[in-house]
Amino acid sequence: MSDTAMQRYVVCYKWVLDEADIRVLDDLKVDMTRAKGKVSDFDRSAIEAAMRAAEAQGAGESQDKALEVHALTFGDAEVTRSLKDALSRGPAEGWTIAGEAAKTADGRVSAQALAAGIKAIPNVSCVFAAEGASDTYARQIPSRIAAILDWPLISSVLTLKIEGDELIATRKLEDCLQNVRVTLPAVVSVLPEDYEPRTPGLKAVMAAGRKPTHELGSAELGFDPNDVASPMLSPKRLNVSQIGYAAARKNIIHKGLSADEAAQSVASALRKEGVV
Repeated sequence: MSDTAMQRYVVCYKWVLDEADIRVLDDLKVDMTRAKGKVSDFDRSAIEAAMRAAEAQGAGESQDKALEVHALTFGDAEVTRSLKDALSRGPAEGWTIAGEAAKTADGRVSAQALAAGIKAIPNVSCVFAAEGASDTYARQIPSRIAAILDWPLISSVLTLKIEGDELIATRKLEDCLQNVRVTLPAVVSVLPEDYEPRTPGLKAVMAAGRKPTHELGSAELGFDPNDVASPMLSPKRLNVSQIGYAAARKNIIHKGLSADEAAQSVASALRKEGVV
């Protein structure tokens, strides 16, 4: 296991299907058979936020800087495939919780698993997460983790910095920006606008394969992630089906008109449809 004297920022991420590989068929059935996995796009920004916060503290510059970013994920047996991608983006170590319960997990189950994983990692001072994952965007995980850990939560974070044992953040709300300050440990969920993920180079990808990884099991978590009958791992919400969506288009063509006439015709049609 890792040195318990090391302070850690933990970033939670989800391994999702790449939406570019998902096909909606003519009958609106969703074909995911050819879809490859990837770290959720929003979670890539969360990893970037954690890395920038740690690098601002001098992490990685010398042996005197006892701070690292660790990546944590919960998924089925395939989730270990995500480690190289996640670690190539900067985190020093990777932690997985792999079990059958992840296949049907809702936000409640996922948050309980991740919170147990965070408790098993020594000296965690801050947890980073995205507002939501790119497959469901349910926006439940950060708040549920904070509630389980009994830590403060700062959500909708546009930018942040850490000074000593305090985290100062700017939150993006519907009609304003809000500056907040909280004492660590805390959970923070970040927006992607100011945290464009770094693109790992070949050196980073090669180095990721040599970084330490750990699989958390029942001994560390206090429960078996394969025990799908456990009330703790039983979801309250089940995804029973899904279909694709196809917008119904009227395909109105405006032709034989001058530029001015065409503009007026289009504007009139849009007003008629209630678009403008």
